[in-house]
Amino acid sequence: MKFFDYVLLSLAVVFFIIGVDQIIRLGQEIIDTYWIFMINVLCLTWLSLRRNQQKEQEPTPKKAPRHTKNTRSAQSSRK
Repeated sequence: MKFFDYVLLSLAVVFFIIGVDQIIRLGQEIIDTYWIFMINVLCLTWLSLRRNQQKEQEPTPKKAPRHTKNTRSAQSSRK
């Protein structure tokens, strides 16, 4: 994750905590704090899109060649 991804995640957490605090402590209804939760969802969606784009841009790793010999049978035939 890059710095901007950490900032987005932190903002999402902060807006979620603020929204819950507004509901519990101040007794506001969810409709009054709806915009705070929408900013939270926006940050999480943006973060998800950035992560998916980064995964698509990464080169696919090459697979290591597989050994076809069975090591146990090769060792037992030596004895």
